[in-house]
Amino acid sequence: MKIYTKRGDQGDTSLLGGRRVKKSDRRVEAYGTVDEVVAVIAFARANVNTQKSKDLLLKVEKELFKLAAEVACPEPEKILKDRITKEEISWIEEKIDELMGELEFRRDFVVPGPYSSSSSLHMARTVARRAERMVVRLSEEEIISPEVLKYLNRLSDFLFALALYEEKEEVVRKSLEEIKKKISQEASNGMM
Repeated sequence: MKIYTKRGDQGDTSLLGGRRVKKSDRRVEAYGTVDEVVAVIAFARANVNTQKSKDLLLKVEKELFKLAAEVACPEPEKILKDRITKEEISWIEEKIDELMGELEFRRDFVVPGPYSSSSSLHMARTVARRAERMVVRLSEEEIISPEVLKYLNRLSDFLFALALYEEKEEVVRKSLEEIKKKISQEASNGMM
């Protein structure tokens, strides 16, 4: 099966609904950037250490497919059955609150890293912010659902909170490893 169609060889593509536009069209840029967010979140999901984070990220990836379809469609209310709703926004707000409730967070500047789990989430956060800017720019010219804009705005906050959560979990894990190592060394030294 061939995956190429050659229909875009002249620099145009089809939106959901069939309308042909240039690949440089703001709508294509916007949904393409949301697609980037999905890919970077998938990368982060491969790097996080907790099952909780993996599960949360998978749910967000699935919601972003709906969101991308909505951005790719000039008339989503006529074509799409499944769209971003207030329920998805409420869910992501609840998860942000839960994550932040588990952290001692100072309102200081946060340097991303030092772990692959948290730094990959910070990478996803920055791409999510870019996607939000692209969709906001599109909304200045075309109608975009307020729920799409709200979800993208919350998404970067969610990824920030999850990065901090993963970092905390990494510190706890490394501390436990050090304690176990020290106990093991002391036990070995006591046995000699």
